[in-house]
Amino acid sequence: MCASRPEQRVPIGFRDLGAAAVLYTFITAVATWPLLLHFRDRVPGAEWWHSQKFLPESLINLWNLWWFRYALLELGQDPFDGTYILHPFGANLWFHTLAPLHGLIGIVLQTFVSLTVTQNLMLLFDLVMAGVCTFALALHLGLGRAPALVAGGIYAFSPTVFAHLFAGHYELIATYWLPAMLLSFLRLIDLPVPRPWDAAVLGLLFVGAAYSSQYYCVYGVELLIVAAIVRGRRTLRPATLRAFAVTAVIVLIGWGPLLWAFMGASAPRLDAGGEAFADFDHHSGDGIGFFVPPFTHPLLAEPLGATHERLNPPGCYPQETTTYVGWVVLGLALLGAVARWRAREPLRLLLAVALVFSVLSLGSHLRIVGGMTGIPLPGLLLEQLPLLRLARAPGRHIVVAMLGFAMLAAAGWHQLRPSWLRWPALAFLALDFAAMPVPTVSTEVGPVYRRLAEIPGDFAVLEVPLSVRDGHVGAGVADNRQIFAQTVHQHRIVSGQVSRLPQEKWQALVDAPIIGTLLRPDWANAQTLRRDRAEGPAFLSRWAIDAVVVQASARGTAWERYVESVLPIHSRERFADGTQLLWLRGP
Repeated sequence: MCASRPEQRVPIGFRDLGAAAVLYTFITAVATWPLLLHFRDRVPGAEWWHSQKFLPESLINLWNLWWFRYALLELGQDPFDGTYILHPFGANLWFHTLAPLHGLIGIVLQTFVSLTVTQNLMLLFDLVMAGVCTFALALHLGLGRAPALVAGGIYAFSPTVFAHLFAGHYELIATYWLPAMLLSFLRLIDLPVPRPWDAAVLGLLFVGAAYSSQYYCVYGVELLIVAAIVRGRRTLRPATLRAFAVTAVIVLIGWGPLLWAFMGASAPRLDAGGEAFADFDHHSGDGIGFFVPPFTHPLLAEPLGATHERLNPPGCYPQETTTYVGWVVLGLALLGAVARWRAREPLRLLLAVALVFSVLSLGSHLRIVGGMTGIPLPGLLLEQLPLLRLARAPGRHIVVAMLGFAMLAAAGWHQLRPSWLRWPALAFLALDFAAMPVPTVSTEVGPVYRRLAEIPGDFAVLEVPLSVRDGHVGAGVADNRQIFAQTVHQHRIVSGQVSRLPQEKWQALVDAPIIGTLLRPDWANAQTLRRDRAEGPAFLSRWAIDAVVVQASARGTAWERYVESVLPIHSRERFADGTQLLWLRGP
Protein backbone atom coordinates (compact mmCIF):
# COMPACT_ATOMS: atom_id res chain seq x y z
CA MET A 1 0.00 0.00 0.00
CA CYS A 2 1.26 3.47 -0.90
CA ALA A 3 4.08 1.69 -2.66
CA SER A 4 6.07 3.66 -5.17
CA ARG A 5 7.40 0.58 -6.95
CA PRO A 6 5.14 -0.38 -9.86
CA GLU A 7 5.67 -4.12 -9.33
CA GLN A 8 3.83 -3.91 -5.99
CA ARG A 9 0.68 -2.55 -7.60
CA VAL A 10 -2.18 -4.61 -8.96
CA PRO A 11 -2.75 -3.84 -12.66
CA ILE A 12 -5.98 -1.96 -13.35
CA GLY A 13 -7.90 -3.80 -16.07
CA PHE A 14 -11.27 -3.11 -17.67
CA ARG A 15 -12.52 -6.48 -16.47
CA ASP A 16 -11.75 -5.53 -12.86
CA LEU A 17 -13.42 -2.15 -13.27
CA GLY A 18 -16.48 -3.77 -14.82
CA ALA A 19 -16.77 -6.31 -12.01
CA ALA A 20 -16.45 -3.51 -9.46
CA ALA A 21 -19.17 -1.53 -11.25
CA VAL A 22 -21.53 -4.53 -11.07
CA LEU A 23 -20.89 -4.94 -7.33
CA TYR A 24 -21.39 -1.26 -6.58
CA THR A 25 -24.57 -1.18 -8.67
CA PHE A 26 -26.00 -3.91 -6.46
CA ILE A 27 -24.91 -2.10 -3.29
CA THR A 28 -26.41 1.14 -4.62
CA ALA A 29 -29.76 -0.55 -5.21
CA VAL A 30 -29.76 -1.84 -1.61
CA ALA A 31 -28.36 1.31 0.02
CA THR A 32 -30.93 3.60 -1.65
CA TRP A 33 -33.90 1.29 -1.04
CA PRO A 34 -36.81 1.79 -1.71
CA LEU A 35 -35.92 4.24 -4.49
CA LEU A 36 -36.09 1.52 -7.16
CA LEU A 37 -39.79 1.03 -6.32
CA HIS A 38 -40.51 4.70 -7.01
CA PHE A 39 -38.05 5.39 -9.81
CA ARG A 40 -40.58 7.19 -12.01
CA ASP A 41 -42.36 9.44 -9.54
CA ARG A 42 -40.06 10.15 -6.57
CA VAL A 43 -36.50 11.32 -5.89
CA PRO A 44 -34.38 11.07 -2.70
CA GLY A 45 -34.89 13.73 -0.06
CA ALA A 46 -36.08 14.06 3.55
CA GLU A 47 -38.96 16.44 4.27
CA TRP A 48 -38.73 16.01 8.05
CA TRP A 49 -35.84 15.96 10.50
CA HIS A 50 -37.11 14.73 13.87
CA SER A 51 -40.14 16.97 14.44
CA GLN A 52 -38.81 19.82 12.30
CA LYS A 53 -39.90 20.55 8.76
CA PHE A 54 -36.94 19.96 6.48
CA LEU A 55 -36.63 21.55 3.03
CA PRO A 56 -34.53 19.31 0.77
CA GLU A 57 -33.20 20.75 -2.47
CA SER A 58 -34.30 17.69 -4.44
CA LEU A 59 -36.89 19.56 -6.49
CA ILE A 60 -34.49 22.45 -7.10
CA ASN A 61 -32.01 20.07 -8.69
CA LEU A 62 -34.74 18.59 -10.86
CA TRP A 63 -35.53 22.13 -11.99
CA ASN A 64 -31.83 22.61 -12.80
CA LEU A 65 -31.88 19.67 -15.21
CA TRP A 66 -35.13 20.82 -16.79
CA TRP A 67 -34.06 24.45 -17.16
CA PHE A 68 -30.72 23.64 -18.76
CA ARG A 69 -32.45 21.65 -21.48
CA TYR A 70 -35.42 24.02 -21.86
CA ALA A 71 -33.23 27.12 -22.14
CA LEU A 72 -30.94 25.61 -24.77
CA LEU A 73 -33.35 23.59 -26.89
CA GLU A 74 -36.72 25.33 -26.47
CA LEU A 75 -35.76 28.96 -25.89
CA GLY A 76 -32.40 28.93 -27.66
CA GLN A 77 -30.84 31.08 -24.95
CA ASP A 78 -27.98 31.03 -22.46
CA PRO A 79 -29.06 28.73 -19.58
CA PHE A 80 -27.07 30.87 -17.12
CA ASP A 81 -29.46 33.75 -17.81
CA GLY A 82 -32.30 32.88 -15.42
CA THR A 83 -35.02 34.94 -17.09
CA TYR A 84 -37.82 32.53 -16.21
CA ILE A 85 -37.55 32.81 -12.42
CA LEU A 86 -37.76 35.80 -10.06
CA HIS A 87 -39.70 37.55 -12.81
CA PRO A 88 -39.40 40.35 -13.85
CA PHE A 89 -35.86 40.73 -12.46
CA GLY A 90 -34.34 37.32 -13.24
CA ALA A 91 -31.15 35.84 -11.83
CA ASN A 92 -27.58 35.18 -12.87
CA LEU A 93 -27.28 31.40 -12.64
CA TRP A 94 -23.49 31.39 -12.75
CA PHE A 95 -23.79 31.76 -8.96
CA HIS A 96 -26.28 28.91 -8.68
CA THR A 97 -25.61 25.15 -8.35
CA LEU A 98 -26.75 24.64 -11.94
CA ALA A 99 -24.10 21.91 -12.51
CA PRO A 100 -23.93 22.42 -16.30
CA LEU A 101 -22.08 19.15 -16.90
CA HIS A 102 -25.01 17.34 -15.31
CA GLY A 103 -27.30 19.50 -17.43
CA LEU A 104 -25.61 18.38 -20.65
CA ILE A 105 -25.91 14.73 -19.65
CA GLY A 106 -29.51 15.39 -18.68
CA ILE A 107 -30.27 16.75 -22.15
CA VAL A 108 -29.35 13.39 -23.65
CA LEU A 109 -31.19 11.30 -21.06
CA GLN A 110 -34.37 13.40 -21.19
CA THR A 111 -34.63 12.51 -24.86
CA PHE A 112 -35.46 8.95 -23.82
CA VAL A 113 -36.81 9.08 -20.25
CA SER A 114 -38.66 11.46 -17.95
CA LEU A 115 -37.08 14.18 -15.85
CA THR A 116 -37.51 12.16 -12.65
CA VAL A 117 -35.96 9.02 -14.13
CA THR A 118 -33.11 11.11 -15.55
CA GLN A 119 -32.26 12.46 -12.12
CA ASN A 120 -32.44 9.06 -10.45
CA LEU A 121 -30.24 7.46 -13.09
CA MET A 122 -27.63 10.18 -12.62
CA LEU A 123 -27.64 9.69 -8.84
CA LEU A 124 -27.12 5.95 -9.17
CA PHE A 125 -24.33 6.56 -11.67
CA ASP A 126 -22.61 8.97 -9.26
CA LEU A 127 -22.60 6.42 -6.44
CA VAL A 128 -21.34 3.61 -8.64
CA MET A 129 -18.61 5.79 -10.16
CA ALA A 130 -17.44 6.90 -6.70
CA GLY A 131 -16.90 3.26 -5.80
CA VAL A 132 -15.19 2.39 -9.10
CA CYS A 133 -12.80 5.37 -9.02
CA THR A 134 -11.84 4.65 -5.41
CA PHE A 135 -11.33 0.98 -6.30
CA ALA A 136 -8.95 2.01 -9.11
CA LEU A 137 -7.08 4.38 -6.79
CA ALA A 138 -6.73 1.64 -4.17
CA LEU A 139 -5.24 -0.72 -6.75
CA HIS A 140 -2.75 1.95 -7.75
CA LEU A 141 -1.76 2.40 -4.11
CA GLY A 142 -1.00 -1.28 -3.77
CA LEU A 143 -4.12 -2.76 -2.18
CA GLY A 144 -5.28 -6.11 -3.49
CA ARG A 145 -8.54 -6.46 -5.35
CA ALA A 146 -10.64 -7.51 -2.34
CA PRO A 147 -9.53 -4.68 -0.02
CA ALA A 148 -9.77 -2.23 -2.93
CA LEU A 149 -13.43 -3.20 -3.34
CA VAL A 150 -13.95 -2.58 0.38
CA ALA A 151 -12.29 0.83 0.11
CA GLY A 152 -14.59 1.80 -2.75
CA GLY A 153 -17.67 0.76 -0.79
CA ILE A 154 -16.65 2.69 2.33
CA TYR A 155 -16.01 5.88 0.38
CA ALA A 156 -18.99 5.79 -1.97
CA PHE A 157 -21.61 4.99 0.69
CA SER A 158 -20.26 6.93 3.66
CA PRO A 159 -22.65 8.74 6.02
CA THR A 160 -21.59 12.18 4.78
CA VAL A 161 -22.67 11.23 1.24
CA PHE A 162 -26.07 10.03 2.39
CA ALA A 163 -26.54 13.09 4.58
CA HIS A 164 -26.36 15.18 1.42
CA LEU A 165 -28.59 12.72 -0.42
CA PHE A 166 -31.21 13.23 2.32
CA ALA A 167 -30.83 17.00 1.87
CA GLY A 168 -31.23 16.78 -1.92
CA HIS A 169 -27.71 18.12 -2.55
CA TYR A 170 -27.39 16.02 -5.66
CA GLU A 171 -24.33 17.77 -7.05
CA LEU A 172 -22.45 16.67 -3.91
CA ILE A 173 -23.18 13.00 -4.59
CA ALA A 174 -20.67 13.16 -7.48
CA THR A 175 -17.77 12.41 -5.12
CA TYR A 176 -15.92 10.39 -7.79
CA TRP A 177 -14.03 13.50 -8.91
CA LEU A 178 -11.77 13.36 -5.84
CA PRO A 179 -10.37 9.80 -6.18
CA ALA A 180 -10.16 10.29 -9.95
CA MET A 181 -8.08 13.46 -9.50
CA LEU A 182 -5.78 11.87 -6.96
CA LEU A 183 -5.30 8.77 -9.12
CA SER A 184 -4.48 10.89 -12.17
CA PHE A 185 -2.04 13.01 -10.15
CA LEU A 186 -0.23 9.99 -8.68
CA ARG A 187 0.03 8.30 -12.07
CA LEU A 188 1.53 11.49 -13.44
CA ILE A 189 4.22 11.92 -10.79
CA ASP A 190 5.04 8.18 -10.59
CA LEU A 191 5.91 7.91 -14.27
CA PRO A 192 9.63 8.28 -15.08
CA VAL A 193 8.66 10.54 -17.98
CA PRO A 194 5.12 11.95 -17.62
CA ARG A 195 3.08 11.81 -20.80
CA PRO A 196 1.18 14.85 -22.12
CA TRP A 197 -1.96 12.73 -22.26
CA ASP A 198 -1.83 12.05 -18.51
CA ALA A 199 -1.38 15.76 -17.85
CA ALA A 200 -4.34 16.53 -20.11
CA VAL A 201 -6.54 14.01 -18.29
CA LEU A 202 -5.77 15.67 -14.95
CA GLY A 203 -6.67 19.05 -16.41
CA LEU A 204 -9.93 17.76 -17.87
CA LEU A 205 -10.90 16.26 -14.51
CA PHE A 206 -10.53 19.65 -12.87
CA VAL A 207 -12.58 21.29 -15.61
CA GLY A 208 -15.27 18.62 -15.31
CA ALA A 209 -15.44 19.04 -11.53
CA ALA A 210 -15.76 22.81 -11.89
CA TYR A 211 -18.90 22.34 -13.99
CA SER A 212 -20.28 19.54 -11.83
CA SER A 213 -19.53 20.43 -8.21
CA GLN A 214 -17.41 23.48 -7.57
CA TYR A 215 -16.87 22.37 -3.98
CA TYR A 216 -15.07 19.25 -5.19
CA CYS A 217 -13.05 21.29 -7.64
CA VAL A 218 -11.79 23.41 -4.73
CA TYR A 219 -11.24 20.34 -2.57
CA GLY A 220 -9.38 18.68 -5.43
CA VAL A 221 -6.87 21.54 -5.44
CA GLU A 222 -6.43 21.20 -1.69
CA LEU A 223 -6.10 17.41 -1.97
CA LEU A 224 -3.35 17.60 -4.59
CA ILE A 225 -1.48 20.22 -2.57
CA VAL A 226 -1.43 17.79 0.36
CA ALA A 227 -0.35 14.93 -1.94
CA ALA A 228 2.39 17.06 -3.50
CA ILE A 229 3.76 18.00 -0.08
CA VAL A 230 3.77 14.37 1.06
CA ARG A 231 5.38 13.07 -2.13
CA GLY A 232 7.99 15.83 -1.99
CA ARG A 233 10.70 15.75 -4.64
CA ARG A 234 8.73 13.66 -7.11
CA THR A 235 6.47 16.60 -7.83
CA LEU A 236 9.41 18.97 -8.44
CA ARG A 237 11.15 17.07 -11.21
CA PRO A 238 11.53 19.17 -14.39
CA ALA A 239 9.62 16.60 -16.46
CA THR A 240 6.78 16.58 -13.94
CA LEU A 241 6.61 20.37 -13.81
CA ARG A 242 6.42 20.52 -17.61
CA ALA A 243 3.49 18.10 -17.48
CA PHE A 244 1.78 20.24 -14.85
CA ALA A 245 2.14 23.21 -17.22
CA VAL A 246 -0.05 21.33 -19.72
CA THR A 247 -2.56 20.66 -16.94
CA ALA A 248 -2.55 24.33 -15.94
CA VAL A 249 -3.24 25.53 -19.48
CA ILE A 250 -6.23 23.20 -19.85
CA VAL A 251 -7.57 24.23 -16.44
CA LEU A 252 -7.27 27.95 -17.14
CA ILE A 253 -8.98 27.64 -20.49
CA GLY A 254 -11.74 25.48 -19.06
CA TRP A 255 -12.24 27.61 -15.99
CA GLY A 256 -12.23 30.84 -17.99
CA PRO A 257 -16.01 31.40 -18.08
CA LEU A 258 -16.37 30.59 -14.37
CA LEU A 259 -13.54 32.89 -13.32
CA TRP A 260 -14.92 35.67 -15.49
CA ALA A 261 -18.34 35.32 -13.88
CA PHE A 262 -17.10 35.12 -10.29
CA MET A 263 -14.74 38.06 -10.70
CA GLY A 264 -17.33 40.20 -12.48
CA ALA A 265 -19.05 43.25 -11.13
CA SER A 266 -22.31 41.39 -10.49
CA ALA A 267 -20.72 38.61 -8.44
CA PRO A 268 -22.05 38.22 -4.88
CA ARG A 269 -19.84 39.87 -2.29
CA LEU A 270 -19.02 38.40 1.10
CA ASP A 271 -17.23 40.52 3.65
CA ALA A 272 -15.70 39.68 7.00
CA GLY A 273 -18.55 41.34 8.85
CA GLY A 274 -21.34 39.79 6.85
CA GLU A 275 -23.76 37.25 8.21
CA ALA A 276 -22.95 34.82 5.40
CA PHE A 277 -19.27 34.93 6.27
CA ALA A 278 -20.02 33.40 9.66
CA ASP A 279 -21.12 30.23 7.87
CA PHE A 280 -17.57 28.93 8.24
CA ASP A 281 -18.45 28.40 11.88
CA HIS A 282 -22.13 27.51 11.44
CA HIS A 283 -21.75 24.96 8.63
CA SER A 284 -18.85 23.05 10.13
CA GLY A 285 -18.40 19.79 11.98
CA ASP A 286 -18.41 19.33 15.74
CA GLY A 287 -15.46 17.90 17.64
CA ILE A 288 -17.47 14.87 18.73
CA GLY A 289 -19.29 14.52 15.42
CA PHE A 290 -16.71 12.03 14.13
CA PHE A 291 -18.02 9.53 16.71
CA VAL A 292 -21.80 10.18 16.72
CA PRO A 293 -23.89 8.14 14.24
CA PRO A 294 -25.72 10.49 11.88
CA PHE A 295 -29.32 11.66 11.60
CA THR A 296 -29.71 9.30 8.62
CA HIS A 297 -29.29 6.07 10.61
CA PRO A 298 -32.54 4.06 10.70
CA LEU A 299 -32.00 2.68 14.21
CA LEU A 300 -29.89 5.24 16.05
CA ALA A 301 -31.22 8.56 14.74
CA GLU A 302 -34.18 8.67 17.14
CA PRO A 303 -32.29 7.65 20.33
CA LEU A 304 -29.59 10.19 19.46
CA GLY A 305 -32.09 12.91 18.60
CA ALA A 306 -31.21 15.13 21.56
CA THR A 307 -27.50 14.80 20.78
CA HIS A 308 -28.07 15.74 17.14
CA GLU A 309 -30.02 18.80 18.27
CA ARG A 310 -27.04 19.92 20.33
CA LEU A 311 -24.66 19.31 17.41
CA ASN A 312 -26.87 21.50 15.23
CA PRO A 313 -27.58 24.74 17.09
CA PRO A 314 -29.67 27.49 15.39
CA GLY A 315 -28.27 28.33 11.97
CA CYS A 316 -26.76 24.85 11.47
CA TYR A 317 -28.08 22.07 9.27
CA PRO A 318 -27.53 18.35 9.90
CA GLN A 319 -26.26 17.56 6.39
CA GLU A 320 -23.50 20.15 6.81
CA THR A 321 -22.45 18.99 10.27
CA THR A 322 -22.44 15.22 9.60
CA THR A 323 -18.81 14.21 9.98
CA TYR A 324 -19.33 10.68 11.26
CA VAL A 325 -16.48 8.43 10.10
CA GLY A 326 -17.84 5.22 11.58
CA TRP A 327 -16.67 3.19 14.56
CA VAL A 328 -15.94 0.17 12.39
CA VAL A 329 -13.98 2.30 9.91
CA LEU A 330 -11.98 3.97 12.68
CA GLY A 331 -11.11 0.62 14.24
CA LEU A 332 -10.10 -0.94 10.94
CA ALA A 333 -8.15 2.18 9.92
CA LEU A 334 -6.16 2.05 13.15
CA LEU A 335 -5.44 -1.64 12.58
CA GLY A 336 -4.39 -0.97 9.00
CA ALA A 337 -2.09 1.88 9.95
CA VAL A 338 -0.39 -0.08 12.73
CA ALA A 339 0.04 -3.23 10.65
CA ARG A 340 1.45 -1.40 7.66
CA TRP A 341 3.65 0.82 9.77
CA ARG A 342 5.24 -2.18 11.46
CA ALA A 343 5.88 -3.61 8.00
CA ARG A 344 7.84 -0.39 7.30
CA GLU A 345 5.40 0.58 4.56
CA PRO A 346 4.84 4.36 4.73
CA LEU A 347 1.27 5.58 5.03
CA ARG A 348 2.00 9.28 5.07
CA LEU A 349 -0.27 10.16 2.16
CA LEU A 350 -3.42 8.49 3.46
CA LEU A 351 -2.80 9.56 7.04
CA ALA A 352 -2.31 13.13 5.83
CA VAL A 353 -5.50 13.06 3.78
CA ALA A 354 -7.54 11.60 6.66
CA LEU A 355 -6.19 13.94 9.33
CA VAL A 356 -5.79 17.21 7.41
CA PHE A 357 -9.28 17.16 5.96
CA SER A 358 -10.83 16.03 9.22
CA VAL A 359 -9.41 19.16 10.83
CA LEU A 360 -10.55 21.35 7.93
CA SER A 361 -14.09 19.97 8.32
CA LEU A 362 -14.24 21.58 11.78
CA GLY A 363 -14.30 25.08 10.29
CA SER A 364 -12.73 28.23 11.69
CA HIS A 365 -13.18 27.57 15.41
CA LEU A 366 -13.54 24.37 17.37
CA ARG A 367 -17.06 23.51 18.45
CA ILE A 368 -17.69 20.82 21.07
CA VAL A 369 -21.19 19.43 21.62
CA GLY A 370 -22.64 22.51 19.95
CA GLY A 371 -20.71 25.03 22.05
CA MET A 372 -18.07 27.31 20.54
CA THR A 373 -14.74 27.06 22.35
CA GLY A 374 -13.15 30.01 20.54
CA ILE A 375 -10.12 27.86 19.69
CA PRO A 376 -8.94 28.88 16.19
CA LEU A 377 -8.46 26.23 13.51
CA PRO A 378 -6.83 26.18 10.05
CA GLY A 379 -10.20 26.94 8.46
CA LEU A 380 -9.54 30.56 9.46
CA LEU A 381 -7.04 30.72 6.60
CA LEU A 382 -9.49 29.41 4.01
CA GLU A 383 -12.12 31.99 4.87
CA GLN A 384 -9.64 34.78 4.12
CA LEU A 385 -8.82 33.61 0.60
CA PRO A 386 -10.69 35.08 -2.41
CA LEU A 387 -13.18 32.73 -4.08
CA LEU A 388 -12.37 29.93 -1.61
CA ARG A 389 -14.40 31.68 1.06
CA LEU A 390 -17.48 31.34 -1.16
CA ALA A 391 -17.27 27.61 -0.30
CA ARG A 392 -19.01 28.49 2.92
CA ALA A 393 -19.61 24.97 4.32
CA PRO A 394 -16.25 23.63 5.55
CA GLY A 395 -17.95 20.60 7.10
CA ARG A 396 -18.05 19.15 3.58
CA HIS A 397 -14.29 18.55 3.78
CA ILE A 398 -15.11 15.31 5.58
CA VAL A 399 -15.79 13.66 2.22
CA VAL A 400 -12.09 14.11 1.34
CA ALA A 401 -11.03 12.74 4.72
CA MET A 402 -13.17 9.68 4.06
CA LEU A 403 -10.97 8.89 1.07
CA GLY A 404 -8.00 8.44 3.39
CA PHE A 405 -10.01 6.60 6.05
CA ALA A 406 -11.48 4.24 3.43
CA MET A 407 -8.04 3.15 2.21
CA LEU A 408 -6.68 2.68 5.72
CA ALA A 409 -9.77 0.76 6.82
CA ALA A 410 -9.59 -1.51 3.78
CA ALA A 411 -5.96 -2.29 4.61
CA GLY A 412 -6.98 -3.07 8.19
CA TRP A 413 -9.85 -5.27 7.01
CA HIS A 414 -7.33 -7.29 4.96
CA GLN A 415 -5.20 -7.75 8.09
CA LEU A 416 -7.97 -9.41 10.10
CA ARG A 417 -6.98 -12.87 11.31
CA PRO A 418 -8.43 -15.41 11.07
CA SER A 419 -9.76 -14.43 7.66
CA TRP A 420 -13.35 -15.48 8.46
CA LEU A 421 -13.55 -12.37 10.66
CA ARG A 422 -13.66 -10.25 7.51
CA TRP A 423 -17.27 -11.18 6.80
CA PRO A 424 -18.64 -10.16 10.23
CA ALA A 425 -16.60 -6.96 9.90
CA LEU A 426 -18.36 -6.17 6.62
CA ALA A 427 -21.73 -6.89 8.23
CA PHE A 428 -21.01 -4.50 11.11
CA LEU A 429 -19.75 -1.92 8.61
CA ALA A 430 -23.00 -2.17 6.63
CA LEU A 431 -25.01 -1.72 9.82
CA ASP A 432 -22.87 1.23 10.88
CA PHE A 433 -23.41 2.99 7.53
CA ALA A 434 -27.07 2.00 7.02
CA ALA A 435 -29.47 4.72 5.89
CA MET A 436 -32.40 2.66 4.60
CA PRO A 437 -35.16 3.33 3.97
CA VAL A 438 -34.00 6.39 2.05
CA PRO A 439 -36.75 9.04 2.24
CA THR A 440 -38.14 10.29 -1.04
CA VAL A 441 -39.97 13.35 -2.37
CA SER A 442 -42.89 13.09 -4.76
CA THR A 443 -42.53 14.69 -8.19
CA GLU A 444 -46.29 14.91 -8.70
CA VAL A 445 -47.79 18.41 -8.94
CA GLY A 446 -51.25 19.78 -8.23
CA PRO A 447 -54.02 20.16 -10.83
CA VAL A 448 -53.58 23.93 -11.01
CA TYR A 449 -50.17 23.51 -12.61
CA ARG A 450 -51.45 21.00 -15.12
CA ARG A 451 -54.16 23.52 -15.99
CA LEU A 452 -51.55 26.24 -16.49
CA ALA A 453 -49.65 23.90 -18.81
CA GLU A 454 -52.69 23.86 -21.09
CA ILE A 455 -52.65 27.65 -21.52
CA PRO A 456 -50.38 28.95 -24.31
CA GLY A 457 -48.66 32.32 -24.34
CA ASP A 458 -45.81 34.14 -22.67
CA PHE A 459 -47.16 35.19 -19.28
CA ALA A 460 -45.91 34.93 -15.71
CA VAL A 461 -47.34 33.20 -12.64
CA LEU A 462 -47.48 34.73 -9.16
CA GLU A 463 -47.88 32.35 -6.21
CA VAL A 464 -49.59 33.19 -2.91
CA PRO A 465 -47.89 32.67 -0.50
CA LEU A 466 -44.80 33.67 -2.45
CA SER A 467 -41.44 31.89 -2.04
CA VAL A 468 -38.03 33.42 -2.84
CA ARG A 469 -34.76 32.09 -1.39
CA ASP A 470 -31.04 31.98 -1.86
CA GLY A 471 -28.32 30.17 0.07
CA HIS A 472 -28.36 32.81 2.83
CA VAL A 473 -31.75 34.52 2.92
CA GLY A 474 -35.36 33.47 2.51
CA ALA A 475 -38.46 35.59 2.07
CA GLY A 476 -42.11 34.68 1.93
CA VAL A 477 -42.93 31.04 2.66
CA ALA A 478 -40.30 28.41 1.82
CA ASP A 479 -41.74 26.15 -0.88
CA ASN A 480 -39.48 24.41 -3.40
CA ARG A 481 -42.49 22.96 -5.20
CA GLN A 482 -43.28 26.36 -6.73
CA ILE A 483 -40.11 26.42 -8.83
CA PHE A 484 -40.41 22.70 -9.59
CA ALA A 485 -43.96 23.18 -10.88
CA GLN A 486 -42.48 25.32 -13.64
CA THR A 487 -41.07 22.14 -15.19
CA VAL A 488 -44.72 21.19 -15.84
CA HIS A 489 -46.44 24.47 -16.81
CA GLN A 490 -43.30 26.11 -18.37
CA HIS A 491 -44.36 29.72 -17.79
CA ARG A 492 -42.34 32.46 -16.13
CA ILE A 493 -42.65 32.64 -12.35
CA VAL A 494 -42.12 35.32 -9.72
CA SER A 495 -40.95 32.66 -7.25
CA GLY A 496 -37.47 31.16 -7.33
CA GLN A 497 -34.48 29.83 -5.48
CA VAL A 498 -30.82 30.31 -6.37
CA SER A 499 -27.61 29.67 -4.48
CA ARG A 500 -26.47 33.31 -4.53
CA LEU A 501 -28.59 36.38 -5.19
CA PRO A 502 -26.87 39.80 -5.22
CA GLN A 503 -28.19 42.43 -2.85
CA GLU A 504 -29.47 44.64 -5.66
CA LYS A 505 -31.76 41.84 -6.84
CA TRP A 506 -33.15 41.37 -3.35
CA GLN A 507 -33.73 45.10 -3.08
CA ALA A 508 -35.56 45.22 -6.41
CA LEU A 509 -37.86 42.37 -5.33
CA VAL A 510 -38.62 43.90 -1.93
CA ASP A 511 -39.26 47.36 -3.44
CA ALA A 512 -41.65 46.10 -6.12
CA PRO A 513 -45.36 46.73 -5.50
CA ILE A 514 -47.36 43.65 -4.48
CA ILE A 515 -44.30 41.35 -4.83
CA GLY A 516 -42.48 43.14 -2.01
CA THR A 517 -45.54 43.03 0.21
CA LEU A 518 -46.01 39.30 -0.35
CA LEU A 519 -42.35 38.69 0.48
CA ARG A 520 -42.32 40.89 3.60
CA PRO A 521 -45.92 41.01 4.88
CA ASP A 522 -44.73 42.12 8.32
CA TRP A 523 -43.46 45.34 6.72
CA ALA A 524 -46.83 46.19 5.22
CA ASN A 525 -48.70 49.25 6.49
CA ALA A 526 -51.46 51.56 5.29
CA GLN A 527 -49.07 53.45 3.03
CA THR A 528 -47.81 50.20 1.46
CA LEU A 529 -51.36 49.03 0.76
CA ARG A 530 -52.27 52.38 -0.85
CA ARG A 531 -49.20 52.08 -3.08
CA ASP A 532 -50.06 48.50 -4.04
CA ARG A 533 -53.63 49.44 -4.97
CA ALA A 534 -52.47 52.43 -6.99
CA GLU A 535 -49.36 50.99 -8.69
CA GLY A 536 -49.74 47.24 -8.41
CA PRO A 537 -52.18 46.49 -11.26
CA ALA A 538 -50.14 48.52 -13.77
CA PHE A 539 -46.91 46.86 -12.59
CA LEU A 540 -48.35 43.36 -12.99
CA SER A 541 -49.81 44.23 -16.39
CA ARG A 542 -46.55 45.73 -17.65
CA TRP A 543 -44.67 42.52 -16.84
CA ALA A 544 -47.45 40.16 -18.02
CA ILE A 545 -48.01 38.67 -14.57
CA ASP A 546 -51.46 37.48 -15.53
CA ALA A 547 -52.01 34.35 -13.42
CA VAL A 548 -52.12 34.14 -9.61
CA VAL A 549 -52.09 30.75 -7.86
CA VAL A 550 -53.60 30.96 -4.37
CA GLN A 551 -52.55 27.87 -2.43
CA ALA A 552 -55.04 26.05 -0.23
CA SER A 553 -52.91 27.00 2.78
CA ALA A 554 -53.69 30.68 2.09
CA ARG A 555 -57.45 30.28 1.98
CA GLY A 556 -59.20 32.31 4.69
CA THR A 557 -55.97 34.04 5.75
CA ALA A 558 -54.68 37.60 5.52
CA TRP A 559 -52.92 36.53 2.31
CA GLU A 560 -56.23 35.86 0.57
CA ARG A 561 -57.84 39.02 1.91
CA TYR A 562 -54.91 41.07 0.65
CA VAL A 563 -55.11 39.51 -2.82
CA GLU A 564 -58.86 40.03 -3.05
CA SER A 565 -58.56 43.69 -2.05
CA VAL A 566 -55.59 44.65 -4.23
CA LEU A 567 -55.62 42.59 -7.43
CA PRO A 568 -57.91 43.32 -10.41
CA ILE A 569 -59.34 39.80 -10.72
CA HIS A 570 -60.83 39.07 -14.15
CA SER A 571 -61.91 35.47 -13.50
CA ARG A 572 -61.13 32.53 -11.25
CA GLU A 573 -60.88 28.76 -11.35
CA ARG A 574 -61.18 26.43 -8.36
CA PHE A 575 -59.61 22.99 -7.95
CA ALA A 576 -60.42 19.96 -5.84
CA ASP A 577 -57.34 20.39 -3.64
CA GLY A 578 -58.54 23.84 -2.49
CA THR A 579 -56.22 25.80 -4.78
CA GLN A 580 -57.51 28.77 -6.76
CA LEU A 581 -56.26 30.17 -10.06
CA LEU A 582 -56.97 33.88 -10.45
CA TRP A 583 -56.72 35.46 -13.89
CA LEU A 584 -55.91 39.17 -13.99
CA ARG A 585 -56.54 39.12 -17.72
CA GLY A 586 -58.40 36.54 -19.76
CA PRO A 587 -56.40 33.30 -20.26
